[in-house]
Amino acid sequence: MLNELKKLSNKRAIVRIGLVAAALIMVLIFFTGDFVKSIQGPKDLYSINAKDIPGAYVTGEITAMIDPFAEYYTYDSDGTKNSTEQYYIIPVGEEEYAAIEIKPEDFDIADRIYYDTYDYLYGNIDELTVSMKITGTFQEMDPEMVQYFEETIAASDYFYDFSEEEIDKLIYPYVLKKDMIGSNDTIPLYLIMALTVVLFLYIIIVLIKIITGAYLNSIRKYISNNESSTSQERIEADFENAVKVESTRIGETWTYYFDGLKPMIINNSDIIWAYQEIVTHRRNGIKVGTTKSVILYNRNKNKITLAMKKTDSIELILETYARQHSHIVMGYSENLKATLKKDFEGFLRLAYQQNASQQTEDSSTWNDSDFNA
Repeated sequence: MLNELKKLSNKRAIVRIGLVAAALIMVLIFFTGDFVKSIQGPKDLYSINAKDIPGAYVTGEITAMIDPFAEYYTYDSDGTKNSTEQYYIIPVGEEEYAAIEIKPEDFDIADRIYYDTYDYLYGNIDELTVSMKITGTFQEMDPEMVQYFEETIAASDYFYDFSEEEIDKLIYPYVLKKDMIGSNDTIPLYLIMALTVVLFLYIIIVLIKIITGAYLNSIRKYISNNESSTSQERIEADFENAVKVESTRIGETWTYYFDGLKPMIINNSDIIWAYQEIVTHRRNGIKVGTTKSVILYNRNKNKITLAMKKTDSIELILETYARQHSHIVMGYSENLKATLKKDFEGFLRLAYQQNASQQTEDSSTWNDSDFNA
């Protein structure tokens, strides 16, 4: 019995590992580059080489903003215009130029840096005094933004003395976006990193449990706790003669089922209620799947779910319980649920009432048949 349950448990565990490993591989395919950037940390904004600007994860104090070149808006239902992003040209690296995205919370400081920059360029002040700390990633501009970027540079007084060749060499159509690591916001990426660690640890834990046979601990504990009233040999004999329904077995004395990857055992005398549950799952009104199961309740009012693939399996389990274990209340209703919650002893009596009613019906049917004969 234990060997068979171990094989079934291991088979389930290997399938689970495969699914988790597939998810882990997909995460690594899409996010490994950003993970590496996060672990390595940002580079200094003003020390990177020009060739490293595309996709660079950087940090630094922004002390100069040369020209604003784009601004994006949203409109409220009353027509009020709200600025959502502003874009400025900034110096980067040794003598290159790119752009920075400014969110509403930084509009004021960006505006001050911009005017401070021009006061410095026109000799009104001796040094730049306003700055803002930023950590983020240089992302490629979309075509529309590139157009605004190039048009602003062509019309800017600052770039008036630059030749076209110099502009081509020094201007990079990339925008520095705050709190971005690669193409991801910092917090979501950290959550994905944490999820990756959890998935990896899960695979390790499941493998350890497979190797050590830890998934059988519940069965072993049950046998140990009930040595005075039963034996492993008796349980094994009951298991071998049990009715097999998918991964569940219903013996004369015990029911053997899986709770996730763990084989479990329950004495049938502890089961007080059994019914089917078929749930149809819908998304946007469209059926996407159906979950079939047998629901059991034990004397502690704990719910046990026996997941099934086929409706026939549900019917066979309920028929087996009804035939072999008359103390189990069969079928579902809201009244039964309320009775279990409020009047436990009354609920236990329902099974005997149910059986008495069934016996009366059977007797009536037998008498009618005898009379007609």
